[in-house]
Amino acid sequence: MYHHTNDKAKRLAERSIKSLNDFELPIAPLYFSLFYAYYSGEHPDVSKAIDAYLEAGRPITEERCKNIYNKILEQTSATSTIVDASDQLSDITNNLLDFVNEASEGNQNFTSHLDDFAKKLDTDNSQEDMATMVQTMMEQSRETMVRQWDLEKQLATASEQITTLKTELEDVNADARTDPLTQLANRRAFNEFIQTASEEASKNDTSMTLVIGDVDNFKAFNDKWGHSFGDQVLKLVAHSITEHTPTDCLASRYGGEEFAIVLPGHDLATAREIADKAREFISSKVIRRKDSSKNVGQITISFGVAIYEAGECIPHFIERADMALYSAKEQGRDRVVCAPIGKNIITAVA
Repeated sequence: MYHHTNDKAKRLAERSIKSLNDFELPIAPLYFSLFYAYYSGEHPDVSKAIDAYLEAGRPITEERCKNIYNKILEQTSATSTIVDASDQLSDITNNLLDFVNEASEGNQNFTSHLDDFAKKLDTDNSQEDMATMVQTMMEQSRETMVRQWDLEKQLATASEQITTLKTELEDVNADARTDPLTQLANRRAFNEFIQTASEEASKNDTSMTLVIGDVDNFKAFNDKWGHSFGDQVLKLVAHSITEHTPTDCLASRYGGEEFAIVLPGHDLATAREIADKAREFISSKVIRRKDSSKNVGQITISFGVAIYEAGECIPHFIERADMALYSAKEQGRDRVVCAPIGKNIITAVA
């Protein structure tokens, strides 16, 4: 959340829009937010990432902007939402506790009045005294009932508020683990899933395989047809990979045009078959532009596959799948290559 004066906000907005024009980026909320954060100086990680591209003379593309936004600003937004929800939950809890304490104190007073009433019943009382005592107890009973009703209302309201917050936090948690373009799991979700899956595989002595895929010649495709059309192609590839991923496994967007599938309980042959079916499905698609129906050619993808060795460190496991992918590219692309088994395995340090 920014706390800028109108003049400062205007200056930052003007600089942001100028940069979007200079870099030929769309005037869209994501890109505007990124450069506003850059010029505000309040997000050092954003400044560092953009400056790195500028200093290296590398172009600021839509894809690079999306990567910076997703890795930095999106996480900041999620954290802010969680903090806000935590504060709201604290307020709800404190208010509820105050009301419960007040109701508890009222109930204690009522109990005390009941004791007094019972004691007075054991003594001789005039009709007038009895009438007064009964009237007092009726008033106390009504007050207690009102407090009870109010407490029930407060509990119902608090329950609704907590349910709403729980839903919001679940949505934030899902968003923080989802790639906004393809709706696949993102790198964060991939890291968490593969870590847990590897631990289970080692513990239970079961298979786990990893498939890493990369769209062939995607940079050239983007340069020729534009990043917006390239994004649509990535969505198509993501959908195709999802369609061929078993329900107990995880398909994720690993990087720009890279995708990964973690397959717990599946051996190398099965993983290769899954990758090959996805590859064939993608290459069979005819890619056309919606605005002109022009056939823009075929999209292909290469895959590398590796099977997890018990105790192997995750970075090395990923590297082996990545090296297999590299081999698939070297052999001509549009193919699946499996990493060798049992060679130069680096185990995790306890």
